Amino acid sequence: MNDHVHVAIRVPAGWIEPPDSPADRLRDGLQRYLVAQPEGLVQVTIARVPEAALAEQLRSWSSNQSQGLQGSPGESQPAESAIAQRAGWIGRELRGSFEDEMEYRQPMRVIVCGRAFGAQAIVVAIAAPETIAAGAPEFFAQLLASIGPA
Repeated sequence: MNDHVHVAIRVPAGWIEPPDSPADRLRDGLQRYLVAQPEGLVQVTIARVPEAALAEQLRSWSSNQSQGLQGSPGESQPAESAIAQRAGWIGRELRGSFEDEMEYRQPMRVIVCGRAFGAQAIVVAIAAPETIAAGAPEFFAQLLASIGPA
């Protein structure tokens, strides 16, 4: 659980909450929570929203994630799902790439999804390298299933 967004998530021991500024946590009027694998290979961003805003937030988050994956216009695209969504979660998976510090193109998968919990909903973006997402789909399905209100 975290003190900012009041969500619960089970992650492996050693995962971290990367340091950021208050402006990073509060964007688009939403408090966000970020947890990552220690090397930053897998990142999970979570926010709580009113249930009525879920569809709008999913569109917004998909657009923002798509822009983050684009090295050039049109590079990000919807993808066949490598990460299985659990019952009750709705969303989409994106495939794209970004240029790393060594100027190599890194293929990525990002799943953007949400789920209603009564009058509230949780929106999630999970970003992982293509090979990790394809190689561990059950891990990501379990990670997603562990997310809920605290």
